[in-house]
Amino acid sequence: MSPTKDQYSFRADWSVFALHWSQRPGLLRLGLGSFLEKQSNKLQVIELDPESESFNIVTTADHQYPCSKLMWAPQTAQPGPELMATTSDYLRLWEYRGSDSGAPELTYRLTLSNSRKGSQRKDPAPLTSFDWNDTNPALCITSSIDTTLHPKTQLIAHDKDVFDVSFKSKSTDEFASVSADGSVRLFDLRALDHSTILYEALPLANGVSPSTSPGLVRISWNKQDPNFVATLQAGSDSVIILDIRMPGIPVVELRAHGAPVNSATWAPHSTTHLCTGGEDSTAFVWDISNSMKQKVIQNPILVYQTESKVNQVSWSTQHSEWVGVASGRRVDILKVA
Repeated sequence: MSPTKDQYSFRADWSVFALHWSQRPGLLRLGLGSFLEKQSNKLQVIELDPESESFNIVTTADHQYPCSKLMWAPQTAQPGPELMATTSDYLRLWEYRGSDSGAPELTYRLTLSNSRKGSQRKDPAPLTSFDWNDTNPALCITSSIDTTLHPKTQLIAHDKDVFDVSFKSKSTDEFASVSADGSVRLFDLRALDHSTILYEALPLANGVSPSTSPGLVRISWNKQDPNFVATLQAGSDSVIILDIRMPGIPVVELRAHGAPVNSATWAPHSTTHLCTGGEDSTAFVWDISNSMKQKVIQNPILVYQTESKVNQVSWSTQHSEWVGVASGRRVDILKVA
């Protein structure tokens, strides 16, 4: 049974921060992570019920601290349970078994600690983000507030906290990271002794970002064209689009949000479309196909108003017509094509 509506809404019992679509073909399924200001937090899997045509909770699990990021494993041809990973104090791997094998269940499997060599810290530095390699799901990279990245090994990548990391699309070797030092750096697993600076942010004109720390907080790689990445600057209401073939200067900036942008995700099926969400309680879908003519784009092709600030947006890989938007306790599932 195919969904007949263009929008669904789900309300959680807590504020939703982490959000990601399952990459398993079939039903519409998402993983959610709570944001509760305490050690005990929650993971949840929700799924569209074909009969009632509503999103329902299928399973819930406890989680240590709020998730800084949640991702389902890239889809492979192998049958069996799905894998999910989360970051907070550690990288945790989870196994999800659906109703085909009994009651749906999300089970914790293993933990990867962030223990920096020579560090005097008793506890590992919190992990700010991670990414799973689409081409080789055996590869995963994490970033942390102690300036390190962890791809196969550990390296000091930036002068300040590393906030996000992303594998280059269609590559098993290259990845980029962003940091409180305001830089986007490109790395290659085959030569980790150096990195290339793709972009260095300038202080914001509105004075929100201190002149000594124009930090970049998010990075998202174009899924179809590996030359393009989107990055977000702390406190900025703009989205910066970079072409790695022309480092140093944005090829286009997206300016329509009325408050800082919190999340950006590229369409899995298009080279020119992406979705953003911000603290102005809006989610936008953009088309940058005219970026060669326009250096600033101010008119998104789709506008969606939410109840509160948008914490996360996620575009489904397996169902490319659907976007998930997390704002406060509410998750809106929008048909955009």
